[in-house]
Amino acid sequence: MKVIIKILSAIITYALINTVCVFAELEINKIDINTSNNQKISEKIEKLNAAFYNDFQIKILKVNNYVLQDWVWYTYVYDKFLSTWLWEIPNQKDLKDEWIDFKNDILLLDDSIGVWFITEYKKVKLINDEIITNISNKEAFLKELVYEKWYSQNDTDELFLKLKNKTLEITKWLNDANKIYKIYDYILENTEYSKKFDVNKKEIFSGIYTFENKNGVCSGYAKLFLYMLSFAWIDDVKMIKGNVIDIENFTDYGHAWIRIWDKYFDPTFDDPIWYQNTKTFGEYSYFWLPQDVFYANRFDYGTMPSDLENTSLIFRKQLVNDKYELLANKYLNKSYNLLKNIDSLKNVELSLN
Repeated sequence: MKVIIKILSAIITYALINTVCVFAELEINKIDINTSNNQKISEKIEKLNAAFYNDFQIKILKVNNYVLQDWVWYTYVYDKFLSTWLWEIPNQKDLKDEWIDFKNDILLLDDSIGVWFITEYKKVKLINDEIITNISNKEAFLKELVYEKWYSQNDTDELFLKLKNKTLEITKWLNDANKIYKIYDYILENTEYSKKFDVNKKEIFSGIYTFENKNGVCSGYAKLFLYMLSFAWIDDVKMIKGNVIDIENFTDYGHAWIRIWDKYFDPTFDDPIWYQNTKTFGEYSYFWLPQDVFYANRFDYGTMPSDLENTSLIFRKQLVNDKYELLANKYLNKSYNLLKNIDSLKNVELSLN
C-alpha cells in the first residue's frame, strides 16, 4: 500500500523550540566534530531498510544542525517539509510523486519522530569560526547558537567578539575554579531577570542578547553562562532543561541550568526577581552543588515521574523539604546555603527537646 505522506508547515513558536526545526548540511571530514556522522547515517539508513535514501545528495542527522563553509559556521532553517514515521518507509515512486528532489532536497533522520524530507530552506550565518577557534564545548556552543537564530537572524559576530573579550578580561590569570566564580559573579552583577515575560519577545531567551540588553530569563542566563565558560576554556559544560517541582503550575514552566563537570549551577535562581540587591558570593544557594542537592527540587525533561503532575503544591513542597532534611544530615560538614535553613530548623527542634 502506498504510504501517504502529509505535507506539513513548520510553525515556529516558543513551545516548539525544543523540536529543533533547524539543521545543517553534513560535510564529512571537513570538521572534526562531524567526522563520525557518515557512519551513523549509514547505520540508520541500513536499520530503516531503505537503501534508496542513499540517493539523496544531502543527508543529515537532526542533532547535526550546523556546518562550516569558508571558515564561517552556518545553519539552515526550513519552511516546508514532508514527514513520515519511522515505520512508514515510502518508496522512490511515492517520493517522486510528491515532487521530492533527491538532488536538492534534504533527508533529515530523526530518532524520535521519523524521516523528514526538507523541501524549502534557507542558509543562515551562525558565527565566524575565528571567534570560536579552539574554544571548549564547541558542539554545545554551536547547538545553542542555532537556537539563537530563531530569536534573530542578525549577524551577531560583533556581540560575540565583545563577549569573548570581556570573558578573557575578567578571567585573566585565574585558575578554572576562580574563572567559574568570576563569570557567575559577572552575570549576576550585570544581568536582571525580565520581570515582564513576553514569549513574543524572543530575545529574552537568547544568551547573546541577554548579554547585550542586560536582562533575560533562565535560558538566556544559562546560555550566557555557557558561552562565557567556553571562551574561558572551561571544559565539560552542558546546558540542561527541565522542570522545578516546588512551584505552582510547574508543568507549564520549563527551566534551564548548567552542569560543569559533576557540579550544578542555576544563575537564575541566584538572581530572583524579588531579591532587591545582587547576591554576594557567600549568599549563593545554587552554585557548585552536587547532583543530589541540586536535583532535590527538579527533574530533567523526560525523567519526571508522571504521578507528580497531579499532586498539590503543598505535597511537592513537603517532598522537596524532606529531601533537603536528609541531605542536610549527609552534608553536615558542607556549607551549602540551600541546606542551611534545614539545619537551623533542626537546631531549634533539638534545643526544645
